[in-house]
Amino acid sequence: MFTKLALLSVAALAGNVIAAPINPKTQSLARRYFSFDNYDGISSFNGFDNFYGVDNFSGFVSSQVVVEQQEEVVCQSISIEIVQQRLLVLQEMARRIITEQICEVETQTVVFQQFVSSCSQFSSDLLRTSGRHVGFDSNIVSHFGSIVNSDGSLSTDDLGFCGLEAGQSIVVPTGNNWDSTTSPSSCGNAYSAALSASSSMPITPAAPATPVTPVTPITSVSADNSTLPAVASNSTVAAATPVLTSDSSSATDSSSNSTVATPVITSDSSSATDSSSNSTSASS
Repeated sequence: MFTKLALLSVAALAGNVIAAPINPKTQSLARRYFSFDNYDGISSFNGFDNFYGVDNFSGFVSSQVVVEQQEEVVCQSISIEIVQQRLLVLQEMARRIITEQICEVETQTVVFQQFVSSCSQFSSDLLRTSGRHVGFDSNIVSHFGSIVNSDGSLSTDDLGFCGLEAGQSIVVPTGNNWDSTTSPSSCGNAYSAALSASSSMPITPAAPATPVTPVTPITSVSADNSTLPAVASNSTVAAATPVLTSDSSSATDSSSNSTVATPVITSDSSSATDSSSNSTSASS
């Protein structure tokens, strides 16, 4: 029996779709009218706008056609870890495709943001606030096996579709527990909790520590060519410089900036006087 097509066109124009659940930070590029064709003169951006169309960065403007399957697709509850494993595979595959098949880092950056922005639209579908069906495009999904060659390398074949075709063969699995009375509130709470959890995680790694510049010592020489203790060139406190005397009558130290007095070194131990810029001492 031929597949029955139920043409349920859904207007998804940006002005008519309620997209409040979508984080505006992740959707910033989707709502702005940018053209990335030949962006910044980078050749790898050639034809970028052809995929979703002009002024449609992440496929936000589109329509849906629901395909009624001969055999109904019903959701099955399995271990959450199994689901997370599959999604992680898709995540790492996206990383691999971007890093292996795009060499310009600017293009890598924009394409990844396009991918994230497009995926994030599914949040409003799950919350039933977008007016779109909660399902997937069976035609696009059918190309999953064509991403990788038999030897494990990434394929480079043109799969023969563009972004605007996503949504033209929608399959809506049944069997979920959505209740129009209670689910909007419970799912909204779950969504808020998930946002709080994700916002608490660091977005970017911490900046590396700034290397410490080695201290360059300054060596002073007295009148009789004796080397005096070194003082760090970037020190905020200058130590008083000892004065060497030839007799033991008296000696006085002074320092214009030091708050700590330095003992005077004499030829004998008959007398010594300490002084600083903030204190006055009389020698005996």
